Amino acid sequence: MADDKGPSAWWSIPQAVVWIVTRSDAQVLRAGKACTLSHVARMVLRPTSHTKDPPRSARAAVDELHRAWQARRIIISGRVEGRGPSQSVPIGADFRIQDHRGEVCIGDDSLYRGVGRFWSDLWVCADDFKRCWSAPSGQGETNSTPSRSAGCPSDNEILAFMEDQRKTLRAEGKKAGREELLKAVMLRFRLPRKFALDIWNRAPHDRKGGRPKKQVRRS
Repeated sequence: MADDKGPSAWWSIPQAVVWIVTRSDAQVLRAGKACTLSHVARMVLRPTSHTKDPPRSARAAVDELHRAWQARRIIISGRVEGRGPSQSVPIGADFRIQDHRGEVCIGDDSLYRGVGRFWSDLWVCADDFKRCWSAPSGQGETNSTPSRSAGCPSDNEILAFMEDQRKTLRAEGKKAGREELLKAVMLRFRLPRKFALDIWNRAPHDRKGGRPKKQVRRS
């Protein structure tokens, strides 16, 4: 999925870790051939200094990535034992992001014994990361509003789905507030809550409970 000539819509886990540390598309591109977390740990990275938090090491970035995934702020896609279709990796209390057999995998501590189920061939949506860990303001190599990756639904598609879902819930006599609609979007499109909430907040709102205007379906 990676592109050797320019920013990719999808990042490997090593590239995602490099982004958290550096917030630099150029450094992410350099990490395109990194296969393991150990490889990233050996890279010479220049941590970003634009945030209020202290600079992060690669190891700390892995922990931060793991917490964001567990909190469903981001989605990690992968294949069960590297085979079959790519799918969203399920959240597991005992799962952790770790090196296994020369690549980054997600599984429990039984991996080192060669037993237990695991997910490999892991990828994340670059746009999701740039929303969760923003780039420095005015950074030339990163757009302030990154383009949506191929296969991701547009804002209008998501807002149209929200409106249809609202009508359905109301017809069934059920609650159709913001949280109910956001949950429906997250399940339907497999999006992080922050992603769905950002779209909700950017949409024009009417005076009936703050839901998006109906005409967004025609925009």
